[in-house]
Amino acid sequence: MMECLALTSILWQAAGELPQCGSVSLDVAGRGWMRLPKTGIPTDFTLHRAGIGLGFAQGDLHGRVQIGHIQTGGTNSYIGIGGESNVYRIQLASVQYRPIDSLQLSAGIVEDLWVESGNHTWGYRNIEATATERLAWMERGNAGVSGVWSSPRLVIATSMHTGEGAFRRERNAGKNTALYMRWNVLEDGFLSLELYGQDGSYGFGSQPNHRAGVRLASNPIKKSWNVGVSALQAWGVLGDGASQPLLLEGWGTVQPVEWIRLLTRIEHATFNQERSTALMLGLSHPIDPQGNLGFYWKTWSHSDGWTEIAGSDAAMSTHQLIVQLDGRFQQSRLNP
Repeated sequence: MMECLALTSILWQAAGELPQCGSVSLDVAGRGWMRLPKTGIPTDFTLHRAGIGLGFAQGDLHGRVQIGHIQTGGTNSYIGIGGESNVYRIQLASVQYRPIDSLQLSAGIVEDLWVESGNHTWGYRNIEATATERLAWMERGNAGVSGVWSSPRLVIATSMHTGEGAFRRERNAGKNTALYMRWNVLEDGFLSLELYGQDGSYGFGSQPNHRAGVRLASNPIKKSWNVGVSALQAWGVLGDGASQPLLLEGWGTVQPVEWIRLLTRIEHATFNQERSTALMLGLSHPIDPQGNLGFYWKTWSHSDGWTEIAGSDAAMSTHQLIVQLDGRFQQSRLNP
């Protein structure tokens, strides 16, 4: 039976007939954690993910909406809706038009090409988002337009968007232009090379907001492992035009037996003479169809001047032990 692709990233929709269909998804993850050294609140329970997706395909039109939760007061404040209530906000909301099999045009809050491709190659966003999104260097979606041309071996995409992300009012007189290319070096996802570039600005003063990235990944279909590395150079972060950090990421997962999966991610960021490294090691029990019960260890190591408390051992080295249960549920219906 043909699969409903209504909630699939447009970067991975191959040419061919799109069925008339609708799809609903729910992503939920709850976690408990303990932090070392024990400063502030050393243990806590959190709603790590709570995403709802709606997607529909009718003829040449395809609509997609993705919403996610946010804690309105933040982690250290009770200012918000009902204290620290969790409320929903739109992350993606776009309509796509496919005039020919190999071309898709999108408008609305369109997916960020680099963030979405990173989510796909890593494959475990419910456990950990990519550092690019988590550090707020880039958003998951932006108000604008995009176009994707695809063939079995080559994908070329471009987008023009506000640069303010999905959650902020437009304050930027300029617009961001991004170009993405993926070369499927080997078939069935065994090896792909991705290149990304963005020319843009951010905020009232139209501060520089440029990006250049490269990613090499192996994410084979119907295999029990994946691995990849990426590098992203930024010129300007959240309106600070003087920031020119470099982010290096590497990840790998393997499922040696049916009931266990091993995961790891390492992220290294440099800014001027300072540096920060984050390492995650994990052990999870896969739960069909798309779920995990996992135990994860995260550790952060910073250079002396990276944090506001220069020289503090607590600020320079932090560890976190995590227990998490997550699941993705999707229901699709194909129209005759």
